[in-house]
Amino acid sequence: MRNLKENDIVINKNNGEEYYISKIEKVYDVDSKISKSTGYAECRPYCSDKPLPEYNRFLIDDLELKQ
Repeated sequence: MRNLKENDIVINKNNGEEYYISKIEKVYDVDSKISKSTGYAECRPYCSDKPLPEYNRFLIDDLELKQ
């Protein structure tokens, strides 16, 4: 899993659209007492003229950091 973080601007490899990460989803593991990533990120459209949904949930592996 890559080191993406909240507010990064990313490109979805499946549709080529730009998004910014609003939240990296995590769950709290009671046994180990640490938060672990679920592998998903909540994203919002980034400067798109296309009518994209305001809420998007993508696998982190489907996202790449915009250069």
